[in-house]
Amino acid sequence: TTVSRDQLRVQVRVESGSPFIPFGKGQPLVIDSSLHDGRVEFTSHLETGWADWGIGQGALVMRPGAEPENFLRVLYAWRLLREGGLLLHACGVIHQRRGYVFFGPSGSGKTTIARLSLEDTVLSDDLVALKRGGSTWRVFGVPFRGDFPEAPRTNDSAELAGLYMPVKSTEHKLEDVSAPEAVARLSACVPFVMGSPSSAGEVMGNCADLARRVPVRALS
Repeated sequence: TTVSRDQLRVQVRVESGSPFIPFGKGQPLVIDSSLHDGRVEFTSHLETGWADWGIGQGALVMRPGAEPENFLRVLYAWRLLREGGLLLHACGVIHQRRGYVFFGPSGSGKTTIARLSLEDTVLSDDLVALKRGGSTWRVFGVPFRGDFPEAPRTNDSAELAGLYMPVKSTEHKLEDVSAPEAVARLSACVPFVMGSPSSAGEVMGNCADLARRVPVRALS
């Protein structure tokens, strides 16, 4: 069967054995990923695999009880970067057919914003896809959630109208963010693909283009 360049056929196996990356109680999750000659390599505690869109194939080996989600998250990140886009740690909301993205590290308020936005279309409380669309950028939903697993999986997109960094404060205010700070803050919220100088340079270039075209503000 012919597989198009936009498809991957991934062979999945479940095998008993020790963790690929040892871990213990209270230790943070480790996800290693890299790109070599067009091939994405991935390893986490209970999963390891690879994918190559050039040949349309991949493989994933999981220990019993493991889940494929982290592998899929990594593939999303690398595929979006390959297409000039970004996977961003962010809450995404569509309001009146315009897209709004609230980005930041864990604990910054993304899930709270998602819960407060249920009258609109919540794309995710954890990760969104950003892609160029001509002279603009669009935000897309992805099938991943953070601390809000009950939120619906929404296959929708909208032109991006604003990017906001939630800041916990005792007062309400909205402040513009300088271009250098916007690029730095956005790049810090791009997972999985910052491990090499070349990919990090691509990410920062995409973030710079994004910050030129879409307002970036701090939301207190």
